[in-house]
Amino acid sequence: MRFGIDVDGVIADFTGAFIREVNNIWPGRFPVDYQPIEWHWIPESDEDRVWKVVKNKPNWWLSLQAYPENIRAIALHRIRHPDDELFFVTARVSTKGMPPMHQTQIWLNQCGIGGIGTSVIVDHSGDKSAIFNALECDANVDDKLEAVIDHVKRTNGAYLLDRLWNRSGRPSGIPTVRGLDEFFRQRGKSVQTS
Repeated sequence: MRFGIDVDGVIADFTGAFIREVNNIWPGRFPVDYQPIEWHWIPESDEDRVWKVVKNKPNWWLSLQAYPENIRAIALHRIRHPDDELFFVTARVSTKGMPPMHQTQIWLNQCGIGGIGTSVIVDHSGDKSAIFNALECDANVDDKLEAVIDHVKRTNGAYLLDRLWNRSGRPSGIPTVRGLDEFFRQRGKSVQTS
């Protein structure tokens, strides 16, 4: 089987790293463990300022913490299903240092889930559905509600990873999972019943 997996918000804690940068610019603006309840949680002008800082930091994407439960789910899936292919699709922007694809590959290896059977695709088009379709993925998972709504319309096997920031305005009928262990289980069940 082939699986498409978004990186930031699914296996990498982008929010925590971004909050760290916000608090470096405006000390104490957010609690360290702050979890936003919407996708755009700071004013656009402030977000632009933070991105300017991020883009000037060498290899910034390597500084992100992992979501251990989802890393563990991928590691276990790779052991149980060594012939499956995992495509990590990300919209990461360039920072100083290595290209985002290289940073992501190194990060995945450091987490123990990179290597043979995995690929990293950096999406500059803003259309992950087209990428998942072109890769002929059996299932894909993302944390961005708008992206998953689009995936559901255009892609088989699209799932939303439940996060605080994607609950508001979520239409009924969107296939949602709490973690990647559930994602792999749900997809396995739907394949067995097909």
